[in-house]
Amino acid sequence: DEPWYENRNGEWYCLLCSAFANQGHIESEKHKKRELNPEYYFQPRAAPLALCDSASSDSVVPPPWQCLTCPNTGENYYHNPVTKITQWDRPEVPPPPPPPAMAAGPYIG
Repeated sequence: DEPWYENRNGEWYCLLCSAFANQGHIESEKHKKRELNPEYYFQPRAAPLALCDSASSDSVVPPPWQCLTCPNTGENYYHNPVTKITQWDRPEVPPPPPPPAMAAGPYIG
């Protein structure tokens, strides 16, 4: 079991070559060369990210921010998938907008 193969809908896919791993592909010169030096073509996937403990006040973040836990340190960090910003400091929840001003209408008296 080489780590550069992944099952995609019942078919094996070669992450070294970005191709489905059929017999012809595995026997190809391209694949054989890449298999000799996989470190140039393949990076193992990182450990899955853990969500912060939802009971913690640090886990309450404004959308679209996400609270995650670093697998190495166990500390919380924050990621915004829209802006691609990742930071250690918890983003502030913006204050609610002020209520709309009352429109002046005709005086009925």
